[in-house]
Amino acid sequence: MRYFHHFLPLHPPVPESELANVQCLHEIPAQTETCEQFMIRLLGRPHTIDIIAVTFPIEFEIGKRGRLIEKVGNHMLAVLRLTYDSHADVLRTGDGFLNLAMESNESVPSYPAAITFQVNENHVADVRNVAALFCETGAKDKAALIALLAEAQTPTIPLHYKILSLVRALEMLFPKEIEREEWLDRYEDRFASVNVSSMRFRNALPAIRARCAHGVSRGGDSPLVGQAYSEIHQLMALLVLLRHVVSEGVQEKLGLQITVNDQLGIL
Repeated sequence: MRYFHHFLPLHPPVPESELANVQCLHEIPAQTETCEQFMIRLLGRPHTIDIIAVTFPIEFEIGKRGRLIEKVGNHMLAVLRLTYDSHADVLRTGDGFLNLAMESNESVPSYPAAITFQVNENHVADVRNVAALFCETGAKDKAALIALLAEAQTPTIPLHYKILSLVRALEMLFPKEIEREEWLDRYEDRFASVNVSSMRFRNALPAIRARCAHGVSRGGDSPLVGQAYSEIHQLMALLVLLRHVVSEGVQEKLGLQITVNDQLGIL
């Protein structure tokens, strides 16, 4: 029988010299709401948990895996922070988890990857721009705006909180509602392509904010508080759009150049 194994490595990654010591520490049988069976495993060394592994039988529908892995990862991280290490976190790329995958005949996976970080020697930090932005945003209101933008770029902060930060930054940038709505109208076509609402951008944003702040139940016995939409990639696309809406507003209103992270982590 063939299996798909998905690995969510925790930070810091296992050194190459220690890969041979990684083993299965514990197995947790699981099933979907429609009773499809899969397995969750904690992999690591005797003194540390290093990887969350999720294994599916070959016939498990590919389209369902990404969302399920994201749900398992978030739940396991919450548990690990309460029972193992309050700073536990996965390695991330863009706004998602780093998800390594392999297919094999073995039901129990062998973790295959040595992950290293390399410095791009061709990159030169623009320290003049750093200093200029620091000096030009020292005032209390500008500093608060910069903090909100930075929060919306931080990988470890959940997507719906990032969106809330950007909505608040937009309100600070355009305190007059009519001015804010006119700015949103510039992005109407791009908002429609995200496909999160049939309303105009200016009318949809208050509802988006409320859903991100309060969450909605997906039905059944497992509401996911704080998740604004069932399609995670729609939420990511909305996040990137809002980053552009706010950063371009900062450039027009304050004359400051902000780098926007367009990278989406794909599960």
